[in-house]
Amino acid sequence: MVLTFTDVTQLRQAEQQAQAAKTYAENIVATIREPLLVLDDDLRVQSANEAFFTIFQVTASETEGQLFFDLGSGSWDKPELRRLLTEVLPERKTMENVQVEQDFPQIGHKTMCLNARRIDHVQLILLAMEDITERKQRGDELKRLNEDLRHFSYAASHDLQEPLRMVTSYTQLLARKYKDKLDPQANEFISYAVQGAERMETLLRDLREYWSVNNQKINSPVRFIERGTG
Repeated sequence: MVLTFTDVTQLRQAEQQAQAAKTYAENIVATIREPLLVLDDDLRVQSANEAFFTIFQVTASETEGQLFFDLGSGSWDKPELRRLLTEVLPERKTMENVQVEQDFPQIGHKTMCLNARRIDHVQLILLAMEDITERKQRGDELKRLNEDLRHFSYAASHDLQEPLRMVTSYTQLLARKYKDKLDPQANEFISYAVQGAERMETLLRDLREYWSVNNQKINSPVRFIERGTG
């Protein structure tokens, strides 16, 4: 009988450290309030946190081991999202603020904001989600209010422009016709009226320009929004 002895102390310590790091990472994922998926290179779900199961009303058995694009009866299978995860993410390592608007099973119509990060040394992808449905609805309502206000400003400035021109024109005509026939104070009053009308016309023009620029900013395109009926 031949007996050999191998010192595996360092190996055991490395295994313990790896297990401790894994447990530490899992605990962090579990405490995150927003839905989070851990995907492998094939975009298959390795794990999900409790928030994902709660918000999407699914179980671990319905989620883990499944392809990401098969989740929710294919709710995530969108051409642009597939391109970002399969082509852009491997190259850039991150994917930020991608919006997906969709009818999801159990929870209905939602707008989700996705952020992903690729972790190369473990060949995993962290995919975090945030429900921004209410925020988007408030934003859409604000855009509608701004649009209504813009239309009102344009209409008001247009309707007021012509009366102002008439006030300016007739006041100037009055000044020319009665030049040297009125006392200096009357001439001064006429001058004030003309200057006030001209300033008002400038303000109305500036108001139209302001709302034109503001409208361009409000309607600037978001990075990606996908609509669907589920």
